[in-house]
Amino acid sequence: MSVEEYYHSLLAILSESPFVRSTEVALDVRGEYVAFIRGDVYFADDSLLHFRELTDVESAVKRTHPDLARVLKEIESRFSVE
Repeated sequence: MSVEEYYHSLLAILSESPFVRSTEVALDVRGEYVAFIRGDVYFADDSLLHFRELTDVESAVKRTHPDLARVLKEIESRFSVE
């Protein structure tokens, strides 16, 4: 998986959550397999998550965002979507 594919998978996860109002996510490619991703996630309840990630996709055959996906699923299970 390329860093661009990894970045787009992150954006897809965020866009699928009904609790995410908007995002500002930037990709800074630092090599063929290394990138720095930074972003802000604005939630429907007006909360804000700042995140930073230095990722190396070379070491994994298939890289996903299990922690982010798990957190968003947990939020969805606790609150009803209107």
